[in-house]
Amino acid sequence: MRGDQETAMGVMLAKLDKRSKLEKEVSEVSEHDVKIYKLKKKLDRTLTMVNILKLLMRLDMTI
Repeated sequence: MRGDQETAMGVMLAKLDKRSKLEKEVSEVSEHDVKIYKLKKKLDRTLTMVNILKLLMRLDMTI
């Protein structure tokens, strides 16, 4: 290979490596987003249950 071909190939390999790293980061962020979404859903359900329990306690007190 000529010098300019090696340089061009080196640049392409560097770009592929950078792209691979970025794709990995995006994947990790996506996984993190899924975990946050699941935790938020659990929190929402918990808060709903707390509100239901409070309502039941109020109803029990009024009867």
